[in-house]
Amino acid sequence: MSTRSLATCPAVFAEMAAHFEGLPAGTLVREVWHTHTKKQLRQFLRRADFADRVREELGYLIPQVYSEHLRTSDYRIRWIPIEDQPEAVDAFCRVFDRFNVYTTLNRYPLSYAQARLEAMAAQYRLWLAEQNRHIRKMAAGIPVLQERLTEAEAAIPKGCHVDLAFDFDAGGEGRSGQLADLVPGVLRLLDFCNLYEVPHQLFFSGGRGFHVVVPYTTLAQPLAEDNHLVNRRVAELIQEETGDLGIDWAIYSSRRQFRLPNTRHQKSGLFKVALQRSDLEAGVEHILALAHSPVPVPPAADRPF
Repeated sequence: MSTRSLATCPAVFAEMAAHFEGLPAGTLVREVWHTHTKKQLRQFLRRADFADRVREELGYLIPQVYSEHLRTSDYRIRWIPIEDQPEAVDAFCRVFDRFNVYTTLNRYPLSYAQARLEAMAAQYRLWLAEQNRHIRKMAAGIPVLQERLTEAEAAIPKGCHVDLAFDFDAGGEGRSGQLADLVPGVLRLLDFCNLYEVPHQLFFSGGRGFHVVVPYTTLAQPLAEDNHLVNRRVAELIQEETGDLGIDWAIYSSRRQFRLPNTRHQKSGLFKVALQRSDLEAGVEHILALAHSPVPVPPAADRPF
């Protein structure tokens, strides 16, 4: 993709394209998105300096900060590609006040971001034509723009790496709703990881559960479309050894959304925070107290075994 191919869209698309073109060829990217209610949105998104704030944090603007997207009752920025670097992800979280920010477990090649941006630009062109369909020339071009959008979306690469994650959800079907009831299953999984020296990270979700994440590098994954299904099979094999862990199997779906660490849960107001085994053993009240503020996230390779 080149910035020239986006010349008919606002400069913001070309700015984003130039950013990704400037990254090293081997860079992996992930997707992030956020949502605020309209009431919360008024607190900061409509400030005069918001565009400057976005550019300062990310290094480029994103198209959804413009006024036409602020009229919906539940404002969303969906699936913005960003390089898979802690500082880049944290910058996105800061832009949106660490509130309701999500990602997926997927890591894509740089070509994914480039193709996704082309699709975003095609979607914008179609939206613009539909908003001006009262102009005969614009209305006549809508079928062509719809076809171009379909082609752009079909060109997005689907192969990716996927972290192996375990979701313990107290609010799932057949669950008691009590966090404490999840702890035995989490501890058995941690015992398994420690026994086989599997790098992992442990999180309180900020809501009703816990997450344990094993980085995709541990499994030496190739780029593939079905790594989420491979991960499900790995989880099944682990559970055959550990016994029933009580995990939510819905996490092994493609592009499953996953709250980013150190961002706040909309309902509870608590942060998703990194934990140590000792935090689990200290009890739920201790964990809830920790989640009132962000906690530094150690790399999975630095976990004590």
